[in-house]
Amino acid sequence: MREAGEQAAFDLGIHGLHPELIYLLGRMQYRTSYGQNILKHSCEVARIMGIMASELGLDAQIAKRCGLLHDIGKALTHEIEGPHAQIGMEYCKKYGESEIVYNAVGCHHGDIEAISIYGILYYVGRCHFCGAPGACSETISSYINRLENLKNWQPRLPVLTKHTQFKQEERYESLPNLMSWMMTHRCC
Repeated sequence: MREAGEQAAFDLGIHGLHPELIYLLGRMQYRTSYGQNILKHSCEVARIMGIMASELGLDAQIAKRCGLLHDIGKALTHEIEGPHAQIGMEYCKKYGESEIVYNAVGCHHGDIEAISIYGILYYVGRCHFCGAPGACSETISSYINRLENLKNWQPRLPVLTKHTQFKQEERYESLPNLMSWMMTHRCC
C-alpha cells in the first residue's frame, strides 16, 4: 500500500508528506466512491487544482497538496466515525500539514469555512470535475441541472476591507469577480 501512496505523491511532485499520510494514500487505492477509485480521483483533483492555481498565479504545489489529500479521510471512515472531511482534516493537522492544507481538506464539502483561496479552488474544481456525466454517477439530466445551477451560483465572499475615519466597511464580491480581481492584482 505504501508504494501506491509514494507513487501518487512522486507523480504529482509532492514531497515531505508524513509516512502515515503516504500509507493512508496507499489505502485509498482500494476504496471507491461513486464508482471511482479514490486515489485516482484525488490525483486528478490535485492536477486540476494545480492548473487552476498556476493560471491564477498561486502556489501550484500547495494546491496540488490540498487536492491530493482532500479525500484522505475516506481511508479511515470504516474505522473512525464521522464525516471524511473532518477525519481527513484532523489527520492532516496531526501529521504536520499546514493550516492552509488541513483547512482545505476540512472545508471541501462546506462543513467549515475556507480560510484561504485553496479551499475555494477545490470547490470550484469539484463543481466542474464531479459534475461531468458519469464522474459521480449522475445522469445527463442531473448534469444539465447542475450546470444551470452553477451558472447562477454567486457566493458572497469578503474580499476587501475599507477603513475610513468613522467606520470599517466590508465589500463582498462574487467568485468570478474575485478571480478577476486576483488575476489583475496577482495576489491571494
